[in-house]
Amino acid sequence: MNKGKRRGAKAGMALAVVLIFVLVLAVASAAFLGVTNSDLHQTHREVEAARAFYVAQAGIEKAVAELTVLYSRGTGHTAAELKEIGPPTYRGFTFETFAVAPLGPSAVGKLECGRYAGLSGTTRRLKITAAVSSQRVENLTVRLSEEVEAQFIPIFQFAIFYDKDLEILPGPKMSVGGPVHCNSDIYVGSNESLSFDSKVTSAGDIFHRRKDGSESGGGSVRVKDGEGVYRDMRNADGTWLDSEHKAWAAGSQERWDGSVASATHRVSRLQLPLVSPEWPRAIVERGDALDTPELKEAKYYYKADLRIIDGQAYDAGGAPVDLTYPDPLDPGKKINPVSTRTFYNYREGTTVSVTEVDVAKLRASGKAPANGILYVSDDRSGFTKQDAVRLVNGEALPTGGFTVATDNPLYIQGDYNTKEKQPASVMCDAINILSNSWQDERSKEDLSRRVASATTINVAVIAGNTVTEKGQYNGGVENMPRFLEQWDGKTLRYRGSLVALWESQIATGEWVYGSPCYTAPNRDWYYDTDLSDPAKAPPGMPSVFSVAKVRWQYE
Repeated sequence: MNKGKRRGAKAGMALAVVLIFVLVLAVASAAFLGVTNSDLHQTHREVEAARAFYVAQAGIEKAVAELTVLYSRGTGHTAAELKEIGPPTYRGFTFETFAVAPLGPSAVGKLECGRYAGLSGTTRRLKITAAVSSQRVENLTVRLSEEVEAQFIPIFQFAIFYDKDLEILPGPKMSVGGPVHCNSDIYVGSNESLSFDSKVTSAGDIFHRRKDGSESGGGSVRVKDGEGVYRDMRNADGTWLDSEHKAWAAGSQERWDGSVASATHRVSRLQLPLVSPEWPRAIVERGDALDTPELKEAKYYYKADLRIIDGQAYDAGGAPVDLTYPDPLDPGKKINPVSTRTFYNYREGTTVSVTEVDVAKLRASGKAPANGILYVSDDRSGFTKQDAVRLVNGEALPTGGFTVATDNPLYIQGDYNTKEKQPASVMCDAINILSNSWQDERSKEDLSRRVASATTINVAVIAGNTVTEKGQYNGGVENMPRFLEQWDGKTLRYRGSLVALWESQIATGEWVYGSPCYTAPNRDWYYDTDLSDPAKAPPGMPSVFSVAKVRWQYE
């Protein structure tokens, strides 16, 4: 009996222990599940917050893209247009706040941010604000803001600016001062040496080779780093540090301190703010009855105070203008600054008929354009000759600056802008340089009879060029100014800015070196640093635009 009682007592104690253990386990489990649920809830909240952050960021990127479109049209923005910039739609999220607002008026001065910091331009800062809440988690709102700067950069602040592929592969030594930018790919090389003194940027790739597949030369290609020291593209092992090298992304930044950058480094296109960005040549084309207000704003035909169309002069309102004036030596005679001449162009393989503008006579007439912009266009020859424009006797330009725009090929003959130098530019289908020794009557003779002499040109250029095809080089930047003479041992001194924005539509002859076309001059070419001073800008100088990110804030 006593044994039975003892067994019962032990069983009761065991049961009690088990019950206590189960109770403790239950309490621990409940606590564990509580902690787990809390962690899961916190994790879910954090994930949702991260998603809301990226949604807000996507909204800001959309606003930046729409701002870029507004500026690409050349109209900038109005308050109403800014209000129309709306947020994207994402399931599960709501934009509680979305706004794009300017931060003060436009300003003119040095750019302080972005890849083109240091250049001058017109800027306007804007703030984009986005507050995003989750529809799945209560009281979860993410707030982001980003400050951006719309930058309008006068295009002649670049020593070289190309919209299409830029090729520069000189034979003799060549130095380039001033920034270089291309909206596509850059191809570089040299037979001796090629040196860049400032930034080189490409919205595409940068290659050490020729686009047409031929040899790129074994000469050096050097760019100054952030401390002003030249660093070669050639690596110690004989390879070249370009976009095709595995170390390009980081190696280029280390070697040149950011002075050399491509699309890999998020370099973007810089383009003219035009209603038709895909057709920048519109700026030099004749006015048309169907032109929109935006095109009228962009075309130099409408900007010019003086137009010479098919040999006849007109004012800005379209009224005829008599440019003739009495000859001081013979008052009974009239002097006309405008005439027509012809000569042969071996590259084009045709006779060229030029509307010739004698700049000295135009100045003497007292009827030079008041705003410094002259527009010239000629289309009288049809298919019998190639129509063009030629500027002669341009050593001294109209005071205050002189810009000549034409949809024809343009020839500059002799020294240009060398006396009391003025802000000057030309815009054309293609640019051609004729030396001080050029004679029309010898234009079809052997190259040995067309011997150039030293010539100096001070003018910024916007022109077209031909396109390199397989086995056919277009001549590169070094031959963007075209020649028709034997320049061996003679020097062309050039100070300006070379800008190629379109393909030539009229002067489409392929680049050919040597007889019967031309031989190259000694190139004393350099960027005209006066162009960096807004006070010395050529009349009507166009600008390219960029939207740079300044700073962002996460609340």
